[in-house]
Amino acid sequence: MELKKHYKMYKSGKQFVVAAVAAVAAGVMFAGNQSASADSWQAKSVDQVAAELQQAGNVSNYTIQNGDTVWALATALNMSVEDFSAQYGIANPDLIVAGHAVNGQFVVVPASSEVTANSDAAAAASQAAEQSAAAASSAAASQAAADSAYAASVAAAQEAQAQSAAAASVAAAQDAQAQTTAVSSEATQSVAPAATEQQAPAATTNTPAPTAPSAPVATGSYADAVNRMNAIRQAAGLSPVTFDAGLASTAQMRANQMAGSVDGSHWSQSYGPEVVAIQFGSGAAAIDAWYNETNMMAAPAHRNWILNSQISRVGFGYDAATGTFVGIAG
Repeated sequence: MELKKHYKMYKSGKQFVVAAVAAVAAGVMFAGNQSASADSWQAKSVDQVAAELQQAGNVSNYTIQNGDTVWALATALNMSVEDFSAQYGIANPDLIVAGHAVNGQFVVVPASSEVTANSDAAAAASQAAEQSAAAASSAAASQAAADSAYAASVAAAQEAQAQSAAAASVAAAQDAQAQTTAVSSEATQSVAPAATEQQAPAATTNTPAPTAPSAPVATGSYADAVNRMNAIRQAAGLSPVTFDAGLASTAQMRANQMAGSVDGSHWSQSYGPEVVAIQFGSGAAAIDAWYNETNMMAAPAHRNWILNSQISRVGFGYDAATGTFVGIAG
């Protein structure tokens, strides 16, 4: 068959198909182990193909090479693409395989197999993507459920803690109220003299519950008054006082002097920190009357006298005829 030279270059574009390159419009595809990239593939001219066919001696001995196209082969053989394809059994002129020999019958890779391969690959990729999305959605739902459960647990714990703290606060307040109902500040102590109304005592109120004094229990004269005073001081966190005979002597003299009334020396506190109670007896009842300011004048001078942290000794005197009870601290 006579070879005819042509000087028209193939100008069609290039396309990727799976792992090979196919030339559009009667091009050549490189598949299998002889794949070529789109950037390096270049169609051969008719002269190049004609020279290679002539060198092979016979078209049946020719091996398809990189850059060959059906158009260039057909033109070099002075045939049309249609005749060339029909004679050599090329079902798809756009798809020939490099490395195959032209031996009277081209080995053709139908285009449909490439499409099927691409379709199968796309379907597999799509299924994998759907499975991945489903797994991600399931993981997100599980994480959301875990986060919700954790938030609910934290909220419940915080509420329980708040309730426990409130209960503890109420219990502490009740306990403090049970220990003492009134503790006066030392800063409010007054140097004003204490005086009394000469009338029957009223019922005592707000008296701290008696507690065991930290000092030895007083005995002897006015032990009931000393122990009651120390019980009140202990509840207020103060040190106990002790009975002093010298102060008691002065207090007795003052009780005899006043004998049912309050004189000027009391108002001026001439004999030291002095308190007076009339018609309250000479024991715990008188101490409670001073602490609660029951029918007393110049309050809270009497309570401050009992709760004075600076005193450590006390003496009492009592005039039984008039019910005049005097206390002097030191």
